[in-house]
Amino acid sequence: MAVNEGQEPRKGERSMESQAGEVAGGAFACIISLVFGLVVLAMMAFWIWMLIDVITKCPSEENKKVIWILVVIFTGAIGAAVYYFVQRPKNPPTGAPPGPPPTA
Repeated sequence: MAVNEGQEPRKGERSMESQAGEVAGGAFACIISLVFGLVVLAMMAFWIWMLIDVITKCPSEENKKVIWILVVIFTGAIGAAVYYFVQRPKNPPTGAPPGPPPTA
């Protein structure tokens, strides 16, 4: 039952303002949950991408590959970010077309 303006709500009834606040609060919580879920999905995708990159492109010298795999697996997105900024730029791109032939 709706409450007329200027009247106090009876016991067990809620005012229009409190109902509007509940709707707005629910929508806000839904948006925050959606944003949080998208961030988590992006972090998981980045983690999987870096794990695949470690397995396929990291040189297997002096157990570096095994160490990086363990770092990325056990530290999650933080380890993947560390690998991305520390190790990945050092890896030469694989499958890249060769440069133009030298001219004489």
